[in-house]
Amino acid sequence: MEKKANFKFDENLLKAIEEIFYNKRTKYGYRRIHVELQRERGIYLNINTIYHYYKHLGLKTTIRQKRKNCEQKDLNANYNDLIKRNFKANVPFKKLFTDVIYIKTKSGWTYLSVVLDGFNNEI
Repeated sequence: MEKKANFKFDENLLKAIEEIFYNKRTKYGYRRIHVELQRERGIYLNINTIYHYYKHLGLKTTIRQKRKNCEQKDLNANYNDLIKRNFKANVPFKKLFTDVIYIKTKSGWTYLSVVLDGFNNEI
């Protein structure tokens, strides 16, 4: 982008904006850089001025990927409460509780299931 004839760019401000941008790993746009300049450095400028500097430097933020929502099949499923909310057991391995955790890795999804014994809360 070419410099406008009536707009002078301050080299110190250019360096400050570029420094904030790359310190935040290219995730900050001109609005968040504007807030960062005010809060951290005490520099108060119009947001449009920051936008001009941002565009002059040719900065582009990395766009976050949208999460894909999973559809739940039956939201009104009713199940019987077999333990009547009494989670304590008198003998080991009588009442076992589990939960599945999904962990995203480079090679795909990994599932972690932890089983808790209601007798002494051991995993």
